[in-house]
Amino acid sequence: MGLGTNLATAILDLSEDGAALLLKHPLQKGDEVQLEFSRAVPNWSCCVVAEAVWCVPIVDGGFCAGFSFNRRLAYRDIQQISEMRIMR
Repeated sequence: MGLGTNLATAILDLSEDGAALLLKHPLQKGDEVQLEFSRAVPNWSCCVVAEAVWCVPIVDGGFCAGFSFNRRLAYRDIQQISEMRIMR
């Protein structure tokens, strides 16, 4: 439902089918999440449901996780997301 805490701190990798993200908290393989990417300028947003495929701890105390999307992202959405910066 998109009502949970924002866990992401950075996008590491992105494709039409999935993404690798840095997270504040761990997820378990199979956990389902809603990923929402948005930009104020231009006014744009994209939501996709994803399943955690793997999650490992990293040196700084955070976590790195891979996700598989439930649908392919459009090329224009990948372009918009690739121009974003997620703030810590």
